[in-house]
Amino acid sequence: MLLAKIRYWQHVILYVVVLMVGMTKILCFTISSLPVSLVKLMTSNIFFVEAFIIYNHPPSLILVEIFVHQLLIFSALLSGLATFIEFLLTKNNVVLELLRSSLTMLQGACFLQIGFVLYPKNIEHSWDLNDLNSTMTLSIFFCAYYLSTYVIIGVNYVLVSW
Repeated sequence: MLLAKIRYWQHVILYVVVLMVGMTKILCFTISSLPVSLVKLMTSNIFFVEAFIIYNHPPSLILVEIFVHQLLIFSALLSGLATFIEFLLTKNNVVLELLRSSLTMLQGACFLQIGFVLYPKNIEHSWDLNDLNSTMTLSIFFCAYYLSTYVIIGVNYVLVSW
């Protein structure tokens, strides 16, 4: 009973941290004495808190679920690290901004992957959650998702600069 309530609190904490970033962004752009780089610091905190909470997620014995959560932790840590480095270099660095954007999109793709793999709509076509080949397939999808983020960023760059 208590474990089920703790799982809900993990999601509540994540939503509260995202709400804090939104409030920080509003305050930084309305109060001129607050530095704008505070938003980047709070965004890096989101990713680190998310990675920490997912890392400490109650463990499962299902192989694919463990692997998908590891991919999500990996993308969240990389997003947090890229955002924190972007915060430290307060000048507008386009390469770091593109890296952060691509890693944030990768993290969103990981969330979608968790939804489709662990909670499929059609039970007949569900994944074998204890098969090692499924983890290899998911790692290929992970790399394809990351490649697709750069394609999306490239198309956006061409459309904006054209």
